[in-house]
Amino acid sequence: LSDMYPRRTVLVICLLAGSVGYAIIPLVPSVPILIMSRIITGLFRQTLTIMKAWISDITKPIERRQQLSFFYASTAMAFAIAPALGGMLAEDYGYRVPFTVATGILLFNV
Repeated sequence: LSDMYPRRTVLVICLLAGSVGYAIIPLVPSVPILIMSRIITGLFRQTLTIMKAWISDITKPIERRQQLSFFYASTAMAFAIAPALGGMLAEDYGYRVPFTVATGILLFNV
């Protein structure tokens, strides 16, 4: 889709839809609604792919390798740190708080 439409537009739509999916999770009264929210989140979580393409588009060829390396390093750190932070938040404040924080982070990135 990001080849047919502007990457920024697709990225904003993915972030907003992902935040809706995460916002539903703390409010779920049943398993089917939980599954629906995870499907919504999963369908619109292609932000990493869009960001890689966007970085490749906006950087000069000589800088592209360095910028993509920074992107991959920050993504790897996030994948390493986020589960631990989510676990600590869930342990201290309940299982709904990590999803509320994730919703806020996604909306902040819009």
